[in-house]
Amino acid sequence: RGAVRWLSFVSADNVMYDGFVERLLEVARDFPDAGMVSAPFEIIDEHGRRTGQAITGSVSTTPMGTLLQFMANAAFLWNAAVGGKVGGFSAEARHIEDLDFWMRMHEAAPVWAHAWGYPPLMGYRVHPASLTRKQDMAGRGGDSPREAMAKLMVKRHGGELDLYRLYPTLRACVYPPTCLFEASADIDDAMVEAIVEDDNKLAKELVHFIPKLP
Repeated sequence: RGAVRWLSFVSADNVMYDGFVERLLEVARDFPDAGMVSAPFEIIDEHGRRTGQAITGSVSTTPMGTLLQFMANAAFLWNAAVGGKVGGFSAEARHIEDLDFWMRMHEAAPVWAHAWGYPPLMGYRVHPASLTRKQDMAGRGGDSPREAMAKLMVKRHGGELDLYRLYPTLRACVYPPTCLFEASADIDDAMVEAIVEDDNKLAKELVHFIPKLP
């Protein structure tokens, strides 16, 4: 038997629809270098009834975009080899272990393939007692989820945001000083925009850790 290449899990609250695995594997075959593969999902109520609210796509093309969206995807597969390298889900990331894992996966494997145009492959149950509902009330060590996410990122990046992790294409840049300057300017603009326009609390936590270039 061959090694397992793709993994997923389904929370007990959620419902996996017919064709979930088959359709996501179709996308995975088209993007063999992807670290993550995801698809649209929809909201169901506490009784399992469809609400008509479909989440067609919440996936960005860069780790930086994933960071500021602060949103995971309920219908997904992840590359088992990449997941093993980044260490799986972290016990430190209580209530945000999925977001923290997706972020580490996206940093390690920049290609995130999404099944645009597919029907919802998962029913995501929303109800008052879910952990997702509770996560905005409590986080690791009393922090909000966004504060906890910021602390874990800064710790993982070595004390300040690592531009090479947030902009993986920097690794292929032929003239690093110019590319680093552009990345630094982009992250600064993105953080300010997220704070001013969206009152993004995660950006407020992280803006102080943007590296200062010489």
